[in-house]
Amino acid sequence: MNQTLMRSSVSCSVSGLLLIVLLFAGCNSPASHTSHTDHSTSNQAGTKPTPRIPAFFDSLDRARPLPAVLDPKQFSDAVVAKAYSYAQQNPEIFAQQPCYCYCDAGEGHKSLLDCYATTHSVG
Repeated sequence: MNQTLMRSSVSCSVSGLLLIVLLFAGCNSPASHTSHTDHSTSNQAGTKPTPRIPAFFDSLDRARPLPAVLDPKQFSDAVVAKAYSYAQQNPEIFAQQPCYCYCDAGEGHKSLLDCYATTHSVG
């Protein structure tokens, strides 16, 4: 019985030592470092920072009173006239959209609708 107990103890020690070696080997392997690094630095947008979102109203109540959209008929370019027509027909939607020319910083616009209250959207 003494030999059986001794063999069992040695077997447990060897198994434990093997487990510790495998754990340390796994932690130091290049694959585990790459995997950990990939998860911590992965960014679907790449390495470029996310651009700021320009001003817009998050609710229609905050957008009121809505600015008047310029008359689409004053524009000779059909594409521009159509854009102003859409803004005129849907001011609630345009007020809740940011303008990505960032005119909120340079011209004080509070939403995309402000671009259509002036000739800013023409060109």
